[in-house]
Amino acid sequence: YGFKTFVLRQTAPIIAGMSLTDVCNLHCQHCVVANVGRGHYPMEKIEEALRHFYRLGVRFMYLQGGEIMTWRDGDRDVNDVIRQAREIGFFRVLVVAGLALAGLIRVIFGQAIVSGFSGKA
Repeated sequence: YGFKTFVLRQTAPIIAGMSLTDVCNLHCQHCVVANVGRGHYPMEKIEEALRHFYRLGVRFMYLQGGEIMTWRDGDRDVNDVIRQAREIGFFRVLVVAGLALAGLIRVIFGQAIVSGFSGKA
């Protein structure tokens, strides 16, 4: 990235974010994206978006929602999205989550960085 940016003067994006769902159990006063009726995005569309971002040069992803831990597509959950992102080649995946951080225990130590916040439940 440094060689392309500083030597070749190319300006490809390196960080991108994606909302997996708008479903949320919080009622944060500042939030305008939670519970607007879109629900969970299908894994097929998420995979397409991840591959698109990677082709653009993105190497760091952050995943957000609503409450990201509510995301499901069949038997798949946010752990599967993180695993897919790592398989595609992303260096790091940041998960921006609300109250349900316990569900991330499977991925914290291997593939994701977790950032939490507290809202008005």
